[in-house]
Parts: sequence; C-alpha cells; structure tokens
Amino acid sequence: MTQLFSKTTFAPDSDAALSVEAALAQAGLSWTAERHPLYTEDPDALGGVAPVETHVAIRRSDDRRLLGVVGTDYTPVQQAEAFAWVQPLLDAGEARVISAGHVGGGKRVFVQAELTNASFDVSPTHRVFRSVVFSNAHEGSASVGAGYTSVCIICQNTLSAAAKSLAFKARHTSGVHAALEAARVEFHVQRAALADQGALFRHLLTKKLSDRNLVNYLREVLHEGAGSAGGENIPVRGVPELVRLAHEAPGAAPGTLWGGFAALTNWASHSRGRTE
Repeated sequence: MTQLFSKTTFAPDSDAALSVEAALAQAGLSWTAERHPLYTEDPDALGGVAPVETHVAIRRSDDRRLLGVVGTDYTPVQQAEAFAWVQPLLDAGEARVISAGHVGGGKRVFVQAELTNASFDVSPTHRVFRSVVFSNAHEGSASVGAGYTSVCIICQNTLSAAAKSLAFKARHTSGVHAALEAARVEFHVQRAALADQGALFRHLLTKKLSDRNLVNYLREVLHEGAGSAGGENIPVRGVPELVRLAHEAPGAAPGTLWGGFAALTNWASHSRGRTE
C-alpha cells in the first residue's frame, strides 16, 4: 500500500534554502522521534498490563503519532542532528536546500540539497544536477542514508531510488552518529565525478537510436527472471510502453541514446513494479 508522500520545495533565495533549521520548520519536520515503552494486557500483572521487554514504540513529539515499533537496540536519529552535516555546505556557498519531506506522516524523512556549480544541461529541455540527499526511517524499515545523487526526488518512487543509490548507509544502533560524521569524505570524492558524468550524458545525446533498434535491444538484453532456476528467460513485458517513454518521458530526446536512457529511467522508477 502506497503511503502519503509530502514534499516542500524552497526558492533559491529563501531562508530555508540556506538553513537546515528553517527548511525543517517549513516542511513540518521540526518534531523529534521519541521512544516509548510498550505494554500488553495481562490479568496476572500489576494493573492488568505487563511491559514488553523486547520492543519499544517510536512516536512523534508534536502530535504523538505512532511511527513504528522497533527493537530495544534501535537508536533514533533526529532530523536536526542528522541533517546538520548539510549546514557547513550551505554556509560555504557550496549547496542550497531545494526540498524536504516525508512519507507516511514522518515514517521516512528526507532533505535534498543541490550543489552549486555542479549542474549541466544535457539538452535544451533537460537539466541534470548533482545533489546531497539524506534519508531516514523512524519505523525501522530502512537504514540512515546519505550521499550524492542525480535523482530529483518528486515522489515516493524516486525517494526509494535515491535512497538505494546512496553511498553511505548505517543501521540505527549506538554507533550511527559517528558513522554519519565519517560519511563526509565520500561526498567530496563523488562530487569530482560530476564532470565525467556530464560528458557521458551529452555523448548519449549525439548518438542516434531508432525505435526499431530500441525494441531489438530491449528484447535481446532485458529479461525478467534472468538467471533464475532452470535458465528460463522471459522476455520483458512493456516494450511498447518503453518506446512511448523514449518520446514522451521528461527530458527525453526521441531518436537518441539519451531518449532510450530517459525511457528506461522513467520506466524503472515509475512503471515496472515494486520488486527488484
């Protein structure tokens, strides 16, 4: 079941674009995640209830909403402390916050900051930018994640896609805060690779790809169940949809390898389904 996705975007010259604290406030993420004990009904216990020793509840501090039930070794990572690593980039003029939001009323939260001087136009209608993303789950379903991405978060699907590609992930245990601090080095390494990525994308735009060749490629290379038991390869379904997306997906350039790339990206993040 898809959970409610909420995203707040910030103008380049706004206070939220230059302040993590202001961005969290405008996105409704200033609350903290609190641990609360759990109890079960037990007629033989004092007061008719007995404590649950193995799990605790995680609730929002503002409206007391239940976010999830986790094990007792779970360490909450608060928005203010988790996203604080973005602030030095903002203060140095190296980034600006472009969006922040949540899924399921705060079960998962994210902040995305665009890096300055780290964007390029692949075509007149499509701009690619490099950004820093932090994602967190308060209900125990995912690790804390941080890193660079070129995925623009516009929905729950793209949030999941960005979270999967992040270079740094850490479990919610006692060492999670130290691990977050160690992730900063990786950000600088990945940022240097942006120029190479831009050259590759622009190269794709110069190479022709007819609809016929796109179909041949999809049928020959992309198979559902490849490597499954018995060695059976079931041809990928949805080839006509992919051809349509090569012409109509956001940023597509029909008749080019970039158009095929845009089609595959859109299909994988929005149409293909929930499984790997």
